Amino acid sequence: MKIRQVLASLFLIATVFGCAPRVAVNPIDRIAFPEDEYRGLASTGTAIVKGQAFLKTRGGDVKTAAGNEVILNPVTTYSNQWYESYYLQGLPMKEPNPRVWKYIRKTVADGDGRFTFKKVLKRLGFELVREREHIAMVRENSVGTKTPLTMPNHPKLKSSTLRTICTQTNICRGDFLKAYERV
Repeated sequence: MKIRQVLASLFLIATVFGCAPRVAVNPIDRIAFPEDEYRGLASTGTAIVKGQAFLKTRGGDVKTAAGNEVILNPVTTYSNQWYESYYLQGLPMKEPNPRVWKYIRKTVADGDGRFTFKKVLKRLGFELVREREHIAMVRENSVGTKTPLTMPNHPKLKSSTLRTICTQTNICRGDFLKAYERV
């Protein structure tokens, strides 16, 4: 008897909530387009951003983003509003200012979900010299010296490897994090 009561209750709840009108949520207004903030971004460079886009299902299977568009959006107050409101909270937003599109880069992931953005903003002053098993870069310093940088050409780096790279190239943690957030 209890099973019938539970099923009847569930049916009643499903019927009531299934027929309830959905409340439309008005799209959030976007902040004013920060032209000066975007104008301050470098428009060319030789840095490379690459990786692999994928997700794991609840069952543990890996699904790649093969053939899907990958977007590189610089971190600004404008993009942060989108990230916090739409991406994290799922709130609808009004259409973006069309001027933003000239600052956004797009590419398509290959059959394994791998993507590469080349000639992306160079944030720490390094220029690409060579890319094979390792990536060789160099930075011209203001005093006329050069700082070489060689790092493994892997999609992921251990934190200890990254720390060593920063130490050897005299990049403080704060500068690295600021550059990373802007890419």
